[in-house]
Amino acid sequence: MKKYKIFGLIFSLVLLLSACETDVVDPAGIRDVGFTGTITDANPAIFVDGDLDISYVQFTVDVPEGAVYDDAYIVVSYNSVSQRTRIKDVSSFPAEITVTAEEAAAALGMSINDVASGTILFLSWNW
Repeated sequence: MKKYKIFGLIFSLVLLLSACETDVVDPAGIRDVGFTGTITDANPAIFVDGDLDISYVQFTVDVPEGAVYDDAYIVVSYNSVSQRTRIKDVSSFPAEITVTAEEAAAALGMSINDVASGTILFLSWNW
């Protein structure tokens, strides 16, 4: 009888350990990892007062390899007001972005003549 108990215990342990699945793919993807996009090579980085009709800013946006994004775009706000307006879409990375002062003003519903000296047109990007 003792042999049957030991055999049954060993059989139960083997069955229990063989039933454990170790190669489970997490449907949520990678966890505990955050991605931060970058803006680099801003040259020029400001709109030039007095030459707004030909002024532009240019920069490069990039995300780390393996980062997943649904939608990426550049937004502009006027004098750092919390309301932001979508100005350009970004479809691939790295991407070199050029935004003219006229584009930024038009996206905010303004003309280039409405932009006064000292006005802040803040560009950022969401992804």
